Amino acid sequence: MAAPRKRLAFQLRDWVGPERLELIDAGSGWPSRFDCKTPSGIVRLAAHLGPITLSKRDRDEVERRFQNPGQDHPVIALDGEYPILLGMTEIDHKPVVVGMDGVRRLGKETRQSLFMRKHLLPAGISQGWAEQANAVGERIVAFVPRLLPFFIDVYRAERTVSKAEVRAALRQAGVKPLPPDA
Repeated sequence: MAAPRKRLAFQLRDWVGPERLELIDAGSGWPSRFDCKTPSGIVRLAAHLGPITLSKRDRDEVERRFQNPGQDHPVIALDGEYPILLGMTEIDHKPVVVGMDGVRRLGKETRQSLFMRKHLLPAGISQGWAEQANAVGERIVAFVPRLLPFFIDVYRAERTVSKAEVRAALRQAGVKPLPPDA
C-alpha cells in the first residue's frame, strides 16, 4: 500500500507546481515531506496523503473518505514540520485536494477514516475553494491544488477567508478566477 501513497507525493507536487511545492522526501506517503512556498514563507510539511474513495458505510451517495494506511500508522511530524492530512482525487480529469487537521491526530495509533460530503469535491473544483464542518466541528476544505500554499497559511492561522480572498489567491496561483457571483 505504500507505493500508491508514495506516488501521490509526486502527483501532488505536479498538481501544485514544483515552484510552489518542493518534494523533500516522498517517504511512504504517510507522511511525505515537502517545503511549501506560502505567501508568509516556506513551511515544512509532514503531509499525510491518501486517495479519496467511497465511504464504505452505506453512504456512498452522499459521502467520500480517505484514511490512514491502517492501525499503527499514526500522524507524525518531526520538529519544525506542520502535520496536515490531504486527500486527493480527480473528477472528470480535474484534480481536487481535501485538507484536514493533522495536529489534532498526532500520535493516534487507531484506524482513521476521514469523511467529507460528496458535494464538497466538485464545489472545490468549480469554486476553487469549498468548506464544510464535520460532526465534531472540524474544518474540512476542498480546493484546487494550486491553492495549497494559500490553504496552508489559512489553516495554520485558523482563520476564515472571504470569496474575494479566494479569488485573489486563485489569480496569484495562475488559476482563472471565478465570476464574482459564482
